[in-house]
Amino acid sequence: MDLNEIKTIIQSTLEEHQVQLSDIKWVQDQSMRILQIAIMHKDGTMDLETCAKVADALSPVLDASPLVNETYYLELCSPGAERELIGDEQIIAAIGSFINLKVLHPLEKQLELKGYLLKYDGLIGQIMIQDKSRKKMIEFNKENIVKIRLAVKI
Repeated sequence: MDLNEIKTIIQSTLEEHQVQLSDIKWVQDQSMRILQIAIMHKDGTMDLETCAKVADALSPVLDASPLVNETYYLELCSPGAERELIGDEQIIAAIGSFINLKVLHPLEKQLELKGYLLKYDGLIGQIMIQDKSRKKMIEFNKENIVKIRLAVKI
């Protein structure tokens, strides 16, 4: 039931279907134990048909594995429009996107910033925020990130 081992088992099936793993977790819903796997295409999109095909392919792989030895439900889903960006690769792929950035130490007297991710090199990034009537570029360090996710601009 170790999620890292499950990731290893499912990786080749995900690659065959040209999708990547966004997140994997166990969810408890009353008496149901659910293995929730969020997947997406390389461009960050996902559709119902692909989720169904990948679920059909993963189910026998997981059933044959000794890692999952109890009753569970398999749920494949999209990571969502406001998904958390995990790891440098996902953050770099989001350059140009509207994001929500939560930081440990305030930037411009704020712990939460919304704006466009302009740059990120794995250590330092830049976000452009709207401050009243003007735009501001703010630099942030990787160590200061508490959470970074895509955001929907309304």
